Amino acid sequence: MRNRVCRALVAGAAAVSMLAVAVSSADAHSLNLKESASMHKVGGKGFTINESGNVSGSIKGKMSLTITVSGLTHVTARLTVYPSGGGSINGTASGSYRVAGAVAHFSGTANLKGGSGKYKKASGSGLKFSGVVHRGSDAVSVSVSGNFSY
Repeated sequence: MRNRVCRALVAGAAAVSMLAVAVSSADAHSLNLKESASMHKVGGKGFTINESGNVSGSIKGKMSLTITVSGLTHVTARLTVYPSGGGSINGTASGSYRVAGAVAHFSGTANLKGGSGKYKKASGSGLKFSGVVHRGSDAVSVSVSGNFSY
């Protein structure tokens, strides 16, 4: 399987992240992702925010997320998911965002590429990536959906 980089959108400050997973038909190593994660700020500087939180859905565990805002309407992100059963899944994302008062909305695409353990060959491209950053607390709500293989 080809490894891909996970690109998606992210913006300013955040609240709760999302990623839920549903197993797709016959292939046990192919999933239709619908994940959610609740993120909170653990660091960052300037226009970069480091987030950490819990992932819910079929792939339960933890997630770390680094979001960088560039310009007024673009974000990039790097993420790593640490499933509770072991291993890790790496990805990147990019997209656009817009500020609406106390929150910033983001949306775009994500690509997953590699990891460790049984997710060593993780692959997913063009996944939908969206969410909300709560600017007062920098908490992030994230949702990721699309086809994923490992």
